[in-house]
Amino acid sequence: MDTYRLREHTIANVAEKLGGLGKTGMMKVIYLLQQVYKAPLDFEFKIYTYGPYDGDVLTYIDIAEQDGLIRLDQYEMASGSVGYRIYANTTASGSLSDDIIQAIDEIAANFSEYTARDWELAATIIYVYVAHIRNNMTANNAVMRNRVNSLKPHFTEEDISIEYDKLVSLCILDRAAAS
Repeated sequence: MDTYRLREHTIANVAEKLGGLGKTGMMKVIYLLQQVYKAPLDFEFKIYTYGPYDGDVLTYIDIAEQDGLIRLDQYEMASGSVGYRIYANTTASGSLSDDIIQAIDEIAANFSEYTARDWELAATIIYVYVAHIRNNMTANNAVMRNRVNSLKPHFTEEDISIEYDKLVSLCILDRAAAS
């Protein structure tokens, strides 16, 4: 399958398994699929305000909607701005590899209750952890707590520590840092 179709069918399958996910959540799930589960999606994530980000993911959400694979339900947020929830229109798993389907299933099993804020924290920890490992720097709970808190002071050190421990217990960080 070409990258174009792989990307939009992956988004549709994530929407099927994690229906109601917002755009921020979708961005972070796609990041996990690529960084942790090594899905060949070929996005180029950089750290951004709400964690790892590649604007092309938003483009592919729009493409998947235009192709009828997903729908975006708009809603008004408490702040008065507009948010979107993403739902699948069709089952897209038949066109994905078993590895990607299993990865999405694992993400859904471990993170189904995550809010946009939770996704931001988890993805940021993973991003910073990988950067530390690739630069031969120490990457333990204390280091991640301090580094992530300096990047994102709206997260408490306790929240960071708890999320770090969860990611360690699920072997997410080791898998993310593996080449």
